[in-house]
Amino acid sequence: AETISLPRLKEKNIDYLALGHIHSFVEGQLDLRGKYAYSGCLDGRGFDETGEKGYVLIEVQDGNLTTQFKPFSSRDIYTVEMSVDDKENWYTAQREFIDELTAKYAKTSLIKVVLKGGRKADFEIDLQNFVDKLNEYFFFAKVYDKTQLKIDENDFAFDKSVKGEFVRTVLASDL
Repeated sequence: AETISLPRLKEKNIDYLALGHIHSFVEGQLDLRGKYAYSGCLDGRGFDETGEKGYVLIEVQDGNLTTQFKPFSSRDIYTVEMSVDDKENWYTAQREFIDELTAKYAKTSLIKVVLKGGRKADFEIDLQNFVDKLNEYFFFAKVYDKTQLKIDENDFAFDKSVKGEFVRTVLASDL
C-alpha cells in the first residue's frame, strides 16, 4: 500500500488535505498554514472499526479555515476487555459487567466483550446467557472467553478424594 509522506507536503500552499484509508478520525497540522485530516468512515462496518464515526465539516470565512469533526453514525462499535480476576462468582460478575456496559454505551451500540483474567475451577462462565442478556441492552453483542483457569493446590489439600490424596502427597514430597 502506498503512503502519503506528510513532511513532503509542507510549504506547498495546502490549506486542507483530506486523506483516506484510515477508518478513524485523525487530524493534525501540516505546516503553519495547512491542516490534514483522516475523516474515517461514516459508519463502522466491523469490530476492527471501533469508536465514534463521522465526517469533517470545513468552514471557510474571510480566508480562515476551520474544521470540526461531526459524529454521524447511527451505531457505534466497541470492543471491551473485562477482567474476572477479582470476581467472586459468575452471577455477580455478569451483573457488574452489564451495569458497567449499560452506563457507558448507548443502546444502539454493537459490543464485543473479551473476558480476561484468571478464574477458579468452580467459576463457570455461561457465555450464551451473557450474550442473550447483552442483546437485551444493545443492538448486537458477542462475547469471547479468554480467561484462564487459576488453580490453587491448597484448595484441594483437604478433599476426601483421589485428587485430594494426590495433592497432599505432592505437597508433602520434595517434588
